Amino acid sequence: MDVDTAFLNGELTDTEILMEVPEFFEEIFPEIRLKSKPYLKLKKSLYGLKQAPRVWWTVVRRFFKEIGFEESAADPNLFIRKGLYVLLYVDDLLIIGNRINVDSMKKTISSKWKCKDLGETSIFLGIQIERNRRDRSLKIHQSNYTKKILYRFGIDLSDTKDLPLPPGTVIRDAGSDDLLCEDDKTLYLQIVGSTIYSSNCTRPDIAYAVGQLARVMHAPGESHLVLAKHLLQYLAGTYSVGTVYSNRLNMLSYEYRAYTDSTWGSAADRKSVQGVALIRYGGAIVWSSTKQKSTSLCTMEAEIIAANEGAKELAWMEKLVKDLGERSEEEPFIPTLYCDNASGVDWMQENKFHSKAKHIDIRWHYIRKDMVDTKRLHVVWIPGTEQTADILTKQLTYPGFITHGKGLGLDLEC
Repeated sequence: MDVDTAFLNGELTDTEILMEVPEFFEEIFPEIRLKSKPYLKLKKSLYGLKQAPRVWWTVVRRFFKEIGFEESAADPNLFIRKGLYVLLYVDDLLIIGNRINVDSMKKTISSKWKCKDLGETSIFLGIQIERNRRDRSLKIHQSNYTKKILYRFGIDLSDTKDLPLPPGTVIRDAGSDDLLCEDDKTLYLQIVGSTIYSSNCTRPDIAYAVGQLARVMHAPGESHLVLAKHLLQYLAGTYSVGTVYSNRLNMLSYEYRAYTDSTWGSAADRKSVQGVALIRYGGAIVWSSTKQKSTSLCTMEAEIIAANEGAKELAWMEKLVKDLGERSEEEPFIPTLYCDNASGVDWMQENKFHSKAKHIDIRWHYIRKDMVDTKRLHVVWIPGTEQTADILTKQLTYPGFITHGKGLGLDLEC
């Protein structure tokens, strides 16, 4: 549902804002006689006020609490009542539940605010949603959004590449003689900026490439623009690719699993690039490809840092699972985190001493002390060939890229 003029529904109670009265005010309202000082105190929220989004959220929050909803501890924009979930994004409301509950909720909301009922959700925030009721599966993708990007930059759908970047690509700062002119720099920024949204929402297969290209947005060179266009050509051949979720796979698909990996010292400044992916129902629900903030002295340390990021995501997921009512307070939530570094797994899971870990900062002991020791997480070793997060740490060759892409739930074609 879409709330019309949502920001106008709030009242300003915490801040005094004065508005200058326009000269034509008395012509429109001759019955109102103003004093010599042509200012009025603003009582209602308006579009353009920096407080407007917050005021609107406060109105929504109060309304849902009045009708028996609870605010999620994991996400303040998620409101929950038994068998019914409402997700707020600015003035859009996504209602989830059975048909009777959803229809009843729509009537309740419409009685409070003027709304547009957009029907069963097929697109939300530019993310297309396809349901296959026979297979009990759901696919999210952004094919329309991607095609608009390709059209904008003049990319032919028949001019394609098999991978987001050439295998083994390492992006470094451009030299002074390689910097783009202002027009080409603007083009580069537009290309990379346009792909960030997809990489965050439905396309983990381009997360590494987009992350690397974004690191040189301050001063891109000719070689970077070539790589950015290479990425667009990859999207031209895979614009319809999305993430698929299904509860008909196996029992393991129901559980929450995390994969974490790192490529030690692969960045130009010798910091490591890490990948984190949370999987459920056969598809990635959280993923990231980022450069670590500290310089690791060995592969083991880089892997432990990456695993800590995965553990933090799982701690957040633990709160969300309880909010959604999937598990009671008494029922344990013990997800599995998969790491392909045996020494790191021994250090995290078995608390084994290792000379290479003596210097590791206390913040990276979080996974061991707060998660594993308290039975909130189980860390398991897997071989590197099965490490799904590898696709988030480097540009793989085609076979590995397809294998791990499918591990993230992407419907990539071989």
